[in-house]
Amino acid sequence: MAESTRFASGEVFGRYVVESLLGEGGMGEVYRALDTRLGRRVALKFLRKDGELSEDAWAHEASRMLREARAAAALSHACIVAIYDVGELDGTAFIAMEIAEGEPLRALVGKDVPDARKIQILHDVARALAAAHQTGLVHRDVKPENIVVSQAGAVKVLDFGIARGLDRETDPGARTLEAEPPESMFQGTPAYTAPEQLTGEALDARSDQFGFGVVAHELFEGELPFRADKGPAALISAILADEPKPMTRAPEGVRDLVRRALAKDPADRFPSMAALADELALLSIEPAPAPLPAPPPPATARFPAARGLALAAVLAALAAVAWFVFRQEKRADIGPALPFASAVLPVKVAITDLPLPTTDKPEALVAYREGVQAIRDASWSTARLAFDRARKADPSLALAHLRYAMTAIDSDDLDPAREAYRVAFLLRSSLGARDHALLDAIEPFLQRDPPDLTEMRRRVTALSARYPGDAELVYWQFFPFVQHTPAEVLALTERCLRLDDRYADCWQTQARALLALRRGEDARRALDRCVEIAPTAGDCMFDRATVEVLSGRCVGLEEVARNWIAREPDLGRAHGYLASALYGQGRENAAVRAVVDVATQKLRLSGLQVDALTLDFGLAAGTGDFEAALKALQQTGNVGDTDHGAGPTAKHTLLLLELGRTADAGRVASDFLARQTASLRSTVEGCIVDPDPLFYAVAHRAGLLSADDRAAHRDAWLQRCTEQGDAASAWYAGYALPALTPEDAREALAAMSRFAVRPEDVPFYRGHYAAALRGKIRFLAGEMDAALPDLVQASSHCAMLMDPVSYLQNQHRIGVARETRGEKDLACAAYQSVLSRWGAAKDSITARDAARRQKALGCAPRRKP
Repeated sequence: MAESTRFASGEVFGRYVVESLLGEGGMGEVYRALDTRLGRRVALKFLRKDGELSEDAWAHEASRMLREARAAAALSHACIVAIYDVGELDGTAFIAMEIAEGEPLRALVGKDVPDARKIQILHDVARALAAAHQTGLVHRDVKPENIVVSQAGAVKVLDFGIARGLDRETDPGARTLEAEPPESMFQGTPAYTAPEQLTGEALDARSDQFGFGVVAHELFEGELPFRADKGPAALISAILADEPKPMTRAPEGVRDLVRRALAKDPADRFPSMAALADELALLSIEPAPAPLPAPPPPATARFPAARGLALAAVLAALAAVAWFVFRQEKRADIGPALPFASAVLPVKVAITDLPLPTTDKPEALVAYREGVQAIRDASWSTARLAFDRARKADPSLALAHLRYAMTAIDSDDLDPAREAYRVAFLLRSSLGARDHALLDAIEPFLQRDPPDLTEMRRRVTALSARYPGDAELVYWQFFPFVQHTPAEVLALTERCLRLDDRYADCWQTQARALLALRRGEDARRALDRCVEIAPTAGDCMFDRATVEVLSGRCVGLEEVARNWIAREPDLGRAHGYLASALYGQGRENAAVRAVVDVATQKLRLSGLQVDALTLDFGLAAGTGDFEAALKALQQTGNVGDTDHGAGPTAKHTLLLLELGRTADAGRVASDFLARQTASLRSTVEGCIVDPDPLFYAVAHRAGLLSADDRAAHRDAWLQRCTEQGDAASAWYAGYALPALTPEDAREALAAMSRFAVRPEDVPFYRGHYAAALRGKIRFLAGEMDAALPDLVQASSHCAMLMDPVSYLQNQHRIGVARETRGEKDLACAAYQSVLSRWGAAKDSITARDAARRQKALGCAPRRKP
């Protein structure tokens, strides 16, 4: 008699509360249970002891079950059931695992299912098995009962209960696990068992191909490929000696694939399950669905599909390192794009489905897999660190170097990315065809000076057309240096999500496109979905915080930042957002400083020196400690390459002008112009954020550049922007930003019509910055009524801490404009905003004038934050 260990609903087992019985078999039971520690539901599996088993036999079976858990726990793949916990309590061995929602593949055998869906299911199974093989495991019991398909089509491979480690003598590239005892060599279900497994020969990963081939045959034909009606002995004989039944209902490509997988000799099968999966990816059946319709974009909406829209870029576009802008005006001549619309539906390949690299360093493989998952989860900072660990653990791992280069593209210093690329190139012989082509596709950006963005786009587009089901390659078509309209990017994200609806990066990019199209609620839903599928998706939390910043909801920003910190307590950027929220709400300087100290410490530990120095600058400048602010800016100039130093240099220049140190500002500007290389700022980020015209103007004002030379430089710069189709936004950087006097302002106003400057043409994420510049020009020209709406708009955000100089100067202008209109209380409030932060700063031109005006108006005494 079997000795039952069945639990009743509500019964407690360790930290688990049993809810219901999910199923049972000859040797075990599976329950739905609640993990009270983590608050999630799990499938809790127990081994049911047979009373006739000896203690040794029972111990053996329990050991086998726990081996199953440890084997599967080493796997991390979307199509493999995740193992959460394993152990033994009060003599009962148990495994806590992910609940595989759906029905066994057996339910689809013989049913009227579209061929395209069958191919997709088989492809997912093949990728899951390939991932297991990469970690050194053979499943050995591939059958429909061990494959679950959800109603939405998600596939899960179950039951690694008889999985065993690969033998290094038969598969030298595999990791070796605990050897299988000889008496258990024949395990599995006979109808799906490979000939070599039946005869007790050495096994390798190709044995799973045979079981896979039987499953594929049965799925398409509705019957097994070998006769099973004469009993087990006849079935085994047929597997060993007979040819499989001909397939009549499957597409020809599937027939050829199954025939090869069912070869008697493992040498005649595919060299690996990954190769079999690649072959499946080439098979396709039905027309692709049409792209989802999207409302037409505003005439000139633009938005960056960047990895990380820099916190400073929300207000201070001078410091922005956005990856690219959507384009609506002149497009680069890239030749005809290779369209996705083909006559077939590609097999879907998520980034986590791609073959893993081969290495004999387990720690390198673990780190690499962590990095790939982090990319899918929109956590590129985590991915970059993981790939760095992988390449250090195995310096010969070409794919780790390539992935590090790709995730380091948006860092402050491009040199590490370029160097990693060169190492990957030297090791390229170990790359597969797809990754070799990817290496070639990004070469124009990382190895050319200046980078050839047009050629890179052409190569990425061609590569995506070659692998139309590869979700990651669709994502790389968003690459920031490729210019797109929001509607174009929205269509690409729809395509990406049809291939992998759990690709958090694509949800994030879709949200940005929707924001650019002024579809705010849809964007918030996309970001919510991103966080839902990837709770640690730092980039999606980043964008949620950015939405609060741009909306001016500082209280909402505080809430988002605190939730983000609860998810990722060691993430410095989350603490930086919290500091910005507190500063924007007017909290005391001591409270802001405490959060900034935590943020900068964590940022430096993560290697984000520029971000840390940006916060140091913001706190110092925002509280009137100008010497500390200048020191932070000088240190920032020593970190990263010259082009990335343009933003900090512009801040440095503007702060020196605020302090009346024009000669010093001119020297800083001239020194930068002498050091900078061929600049990509206007090409990549848009002319609106390129501070070169400011540097020319300040150098001229300091007597270091003649008027003719300054005019020649500006004209050449404006011509370049016009050729790039960016003339309208060039007005902001070419005329508005450098303007310091009423004469400068009148010249800028006269040029507005020539450059067709319209507020609605500015990308929404640069709206506050552009408004501040328009307001400044009208203010300097004495047009207070016209200036005020722009000045107020420019202050309605929560990024004050990122560029407090510009923010407080803008508050001063608001005060003057209000005073001119006779609005005393509102003028006093604006002056109060300046003096509450800069009241003790004697060198500030703005603070001195605000104090003078406040006194003249008879405003109430200011408070000190």
